Amino acid sequence: MSRTLSRYVIREVAVPFLLGLFVFTFVVMMFQILRLVDLVVAYGVEVADVFKLLLYLILPLTVFTTPMSFLLAVLLAFNRLSADSEIVAMKAGGIGLHKHLLPVLMLGVVITMVAAFVTLQAAPEGLYRLELLKLKLARSKVLIALEERVFKADLEDLVLYVNRIDPKTERMEQVFVSDTRDERAPTIVVAEYGRLIPRPGTDLLTIRLESGSIHRSGDNWDEYEIVRFDTYDTNFKVDLPLGGEDFEKEYLHMGQRELDRDLVKRLDAADNLDPSGFGSQEDFEKRKAYLYYKYRRARTEYHRRFAFPFACLVFAVVGIPLGIAPVRSGRSRGFTISLLALAVYYVIFRVGENICWRVDTAHPAVIMWIPNIVFLVMGIYMLWARTNEREIRFLVWIGQISDALAVRIGKLIYRAERPDTDPEDEQ
Repeated sequence: MSRTLSRYVIREVAVPFLLGLFVFTFVVMMFQILRLVDLVVAYGVEVADVFKLLLYLILPLTVFTTPMSFLLAVLLAFNRLSADSEIVAMKAGGIGLHKHLLPVLMLGVVITMVAAFVTLQAAPEGLYRLELLKLKLARSKVLIALEERVFKADLEDLVLYVNRIDPKTERMEQVFVSDTRDERAPTIVVAEYGRLIPRPGTDLLTIRLESGSIHRSGDNWDEYEIVRFDTYDTNFKVDLPLGGEDFEKEYLHMGQRELDRDLVKRLDAADNLDPSGFGSQEDFEKRKAYLYYKYRRARTEYHRRFAFPFACLVFAVVGIPLGIAPVRSGRSRGFTISLLALAVYYVIFRVGENICWRVDTAHPAVIMWIPNIVFLVMGIYMLWARTNEREIRFLVWIGQISDALAVRIGKLIYRAERPDTDPEDEQ
């Protein structure tokens, strides 16, 4: 009987969890999908690269949508069981709420393990791969838009002409650039060769020209200057933020072991900063404070990755008593309260992160676990109250406040839609 009940409860939770995970992730990804479609249509980016972008974007998003989906799944499952009086029937048969908790916790452990793997390893790797792919797309975006022996005039007041592009090496031959960004000194650059080079961490792309000359005229027509060069660089902006194989990996791009080593380096760099390399003591203090700030952010990320996946287990305990709402309160009240619980959890988590970033004495190993501890205690209390048929006062207060707001909003809508005069009074 217990195995049958466990499979039944797990199935009731697993189906809405998978559906909710898909819906939440899709909603968050919707605006990114529109950008990706534009890349395919406007710039000819390969469909395979678009699918890679989707994968690399989905991995970090599932870190946040997984606990949210699991709480709503537990809520919806037990809300349905409660509304259909199945919980009452099970109680009459001697099956208490504590027996429902075990299968939900079992499913929560599996989801927590998967979420922990994604948070600790897959999501940072996805972010890193995303930066590398952005580099490739940013470079190829301009190359795709370029046509041999055609003037391209939409590169931030630059006109670019390329006689030939080597598709294998991406090297441009016989390049002409007209730069009118400085109206007082327009410049024409002619070069034998050219190459597009990204600027890591920025939205700039560099055109590196080789073996050419710069032609510049002054305010008067009789002033004309020619400068020969071996290498000449000019920058322009592109729509895609750039990364690169040589860009400095931030803590968000690092796996847990790599981040652990990086923390030691960051702290050592802040502690052993040499003041002789700065012009003033104020500059030295600012740089030192900045290095400690970056160290605190990396340290916070390190502990956040351990604490956040355990929200799935905490929400398993919280979701059951929230879902078992009295029939007279309807299905919507428990759903509303669960959304409020999600909002409160994420707000507490974000506030804790900001405190750890800015306060040196605030240790993230403690603060990052505060939301889990608070909600776990609250969930155990609510589960105890539901098991013993006790009233949960703060849920009653929240319900009363929501009812009062609903009545108030309904009156305002009625007054807005009601005509100023009653036709029967006019007769």
